[in-house]
Amino acid sequence: MPASMPLVSRPVPLATLWLNYKTGGMSPATYKITNILFHVLASFMVFILLSYLCRIHASLENNFIPLAASLLFLVHPVHTNAINNIVQRCVPLMAFFGFLGFYAFLRFLHEDKKIYYGLALLCLVLSVLSKAPGIAFIFIFFLYVIVFIEPKQRSKGLIACLSLSIIPILILLYFYQQHFNLQYSSLNPLQYLTIETRAVWIYWKLFLVPFPLQFIYDFSIDYNVAHHFTWLAIAGHTGLIGIGIYLLRFEKYRLPGFCILSAYLAILPESGLFPITVPVREYRTYMAYAFLSFALCFFCNQWLRRRKVFLLCLTTLYFFGLTAATYNRNSQINTIEKWHYDVVKSYQNDDLMNFYALQILSQKEFDHD
Repeated sequence: MPASMPLVSRPVPLATLWLNYKTGGMSPATYKITNILFHVLASFMVFILLSYLCRIHASLENNFIPLAASLLFLVHPVHTNAINNIVQRCVPLMAFFGFLGFYAFLRFLHEDKKIYYGLALLCLVLSVLSKAPGIAFIFIFFLYVIVFIEPKQRSKGLIACLSLSIIPILILLYFYQQHFNLQYSSLNPLQYLTIETRAVWIYWKLFLVPFPLQFIYDFSIDYNVAHHFTWLAIAGHTGLIGIGIYLLRFEKYRLPGFCILSAYLAILPESGLFPITVPVREYRTYMAYAFLSFALCFFCNQWLRRRKVFLLCLTTLYFFGLTAATYNRNSQINTIEKWHYDVVKSYQNDDLMNFYALQILSQKEFDHD
């Protein structure tokens, strides 16, 4: 292995690439199947998490809303960006461990069993070791405690959040400094945040209407706050966040309000905190779409619950439309070429994980020195 290679920044997906290589050799099919499997596992965890949240906060024994939201998450065509790219398996891995950690954290808060605390900590560490934005789950934990835990017990929840955040943050600081430096743009954080106010609107629009989909978007790098689209974006985000906060006032709508705010927290690391060179990438929406899926399905169910036949038909048509869009996009992508392009580009940037992927796709043996 070249001596100039940096310390491994994403060891969990790197380990899965190594296992793929050992079990399936150079066959691309094994890598595709593994990526799909990770996405299915993440979608299943979305269902488990939302079902639990609905039982304890929305008094919903019927799993229709969690099932619809997890299916929407499963078939959404925007996720093809993360699944069809061999290296971006880190995204569904990050999400799976994050959602599992959130579920364990909820069980710990409501059942006070230390085993769930340990599981939450382990999953947070694995999420961050899959990809750095997994740290967003810490923010979501804090939000949950503030929104749902009674004031008398809130201090216990906040202390648990603080203690759970220490190890993931230390790991993040230790492993990711060099990795982030490779991706930093020349923009300062304020300029980057100004640009991302418009980029996030692209993500929200693609959630509802996923057309057109691109791997690289022609996006204006204009960080002038006076830009009229920037002002519109800021106003729109202020309105959405305001709606989320307003919904927290009503017990009936507190859960969808929480999900709206959590979607912003989920997208915050890559679209706010760290100025990354490429401003728009579809895979950054992965975690956020899980929360938006629940909010959308919840409100559709509320508005159309007296028209169950119409709701069922509308839901079915929407799912079939998304599935068809996903199939169409997959059929248009030459996956091997796309994977090869990405790993070559990343290898030029000294990314160790993509270096391994490059060896696989170019059918070279690993250098074990």
